[in-house]
Amino acid sequence: MNYIYVITPVGSDPEYKLKREMLEKISDDTGCEFFFPLERHSKFSMDTTIADLRHAALTIADLSLERPSCYFELGIAQALGVPVCMIALAGTILHQTDNRQSLQF
Repeated sequence: MNYIYVITPVGSDPEYKLKREMLEKISDDTGCEFFFPLERHSKFSMDTTIADLRHAALTIADLSLERPSCYFELGIAQALGVPVCMIALAGTILHQTDNRQSLQF
C-alpha cells in the first residue's frame, strides 16, 4: 500500500472539513490516496502508527493550531525517516521539529 499519511488537527480545526474536501478533490483528480489515521483506527496504538507511517510514501503534517498530538506523530514520522512536508497557517509558532526551514506557510 502506498499513500500520503495526513497529520492534522481534526476536532480543534474549524477549517478541517474544508481541508478534507480539498484533499478528496485532489484524490479524485489524481488517484492519490490520503490516509487519515482517525478514520482508520478508533484509538491510538504506537505499533499501528509506526506500521502505517512505514507504508506511507509521504507524510503531510499540518502544524497549524500547535496541537501536541500532531507534533508527536510528526516526531514518529521523522524518526522513521519518512519524507515529510510540513505546513502551517502564517503566523503559527513552531515548536520542536527537524528540518523546520522546509515548512511551508
